[in-house]
Amino acid sequence: MTPIGHASISIIIRKFLNKLPLLPLIVGGILPDIDFVFVYFPWFNSIHRVYTHNILFVLIGGLLCFLWKNENYKNAFIALLIGGFAHLFIDIILDSNPSNGIGIALLFPYSSEVYSPFNLIPQSNFTNAWDINNGKFANSIFSIVIEIPFWIVAAYFYLKRKGELDF
Repeated sequence: MTPIGHASISIIIRKFLNKLPLLPLIVGGILPDIDFVFVYFPWFNSIHRVYTHNILFVLIGGLLCFLWKNENYKNAFIALLIGGFAHLFIDIILDSNPSNGIGIALLFPYSSEVYSPFNLIPQSNFTNAWDINNGKFANSIFSIVIEIPFWIVAAYFYLKRKGELDF
């Protein structure tokens, strides 16, 4: 899922957990994909969904909220954790890149074995779905089509909350 898709999921979650601040929820929702800064390196596929897609990374990200030191840092911590764990869950069941195994390394650094109880995206013929250098984005169109309903629902919830929609 793209960062826009993960942010959309965070906005939808906020609809049901409206006491949580939105910004940390969205940050938590996209934080595990921070490893995309390395997407142009040939070793990217060996690290993606390993070093940043695990319970420890989400917990460390959440602990950064305690450095924030404002009156709402406990809610920010909870929001970031929920966003981060939602990201992990989505990537466990929607993986279009089989180059490092299907799923995420949920228990890294204890284990780098990838975990996915089931995957909802059909696998491509490519062994490297994020091959930027060769211009291949296997399954990217299919993955984005799956995300579009989430974008629409998130936009609806966000605009309705802001008072832009009255239906």
